[in-house]
Amino acid sequence: MTDNLFLVDINNKEHIKLIKEYEKKNNLSNIISYLTSDNSNSIIINEILCSKNKEGIKDICFIRAEKDKRTFFIDFIDKNKDIKNKPLIRYAEAYAFENLGMEEIFIQTKKDNKRLINNIEEENFDKLWEEHDIITFIKTKELDKEQGRVVHGTR
Repeated sequence: MTDNLFLVDINNKEHIKLIKEYEKKNNLSNIISYLTSDNSNSIIINEILCSKNKEGIKDICFIRAEKDKRTFFIDFIDKNKDIKNKPLIRYAEAYAFENLGMEEIFIQTKKDNKRLINNIEEENFDKLWEEHDIITFIKTKELDKEQGRVVHGTR
């Protein structure tokens, strides 16, 4: 079964309906409040990225871009530790580097979320630091000078 990935549009009634269903199913609330209504003139962009199958939303991550610092943050809901987050990580990474022109991506997670940590490491994010029960990972955009293209976080 293939999942669809999409950025939540606050003006799309179907997206709002899917979010409300996800909240109810996972005993969550106020996910939609994370969004900013108009990102066009803001230095800070807050968006929600979703993975959906025919049953509805399967996974969500919150993304925050700081245009002036060219940094991008990804936060996952630690509700379901069995979810494979790789498609969301890849989509968020491409969106950050290619669409928004970000230079760095950060992901934080609790250190007991082994599945997400493995997925983050498999996507070539580097562990930046660990504090209390939170681990922070980073990936930076690099330029392949020989081919003149952007390479996402190669080591």
